Amino acid sequence: MDLIMSKNICCYISEVGNKNFHYPTSKKCIVKDNAEYETMPWLCSDKTLRPIKVKNKYIVHLTFEENSIILDNIDKYSIVWIKKENLPLSSVG
Repeated sequence: MDLIMSKNICCYISEVGNKNFHYPTSKKCIVKDNAEYETMPWLCSDKTLRPIKVKNKYIVHLTFEENSIILDNIDKYSIVWIKKENLPLSSVG
């Protein structure tokens, strides 16, 4: 992972669905500034969103849910979806 988030960015949590694909949900969270991330080459029905892979320790949930990413897994990764205008041009694709 060689990309660094330059500011706090609002994003959407993923859910795993059909054929184990990741899909954005309506549940919002924040990816903190200085987070290392990797863009993923996936698409969804909302053409304005792009997925990124980021460590859980950089994700701040805006609501608490029992099955949300928990602090015990801070060194694991999650896929979140952000507006492509918030990505550097070289990573938008």
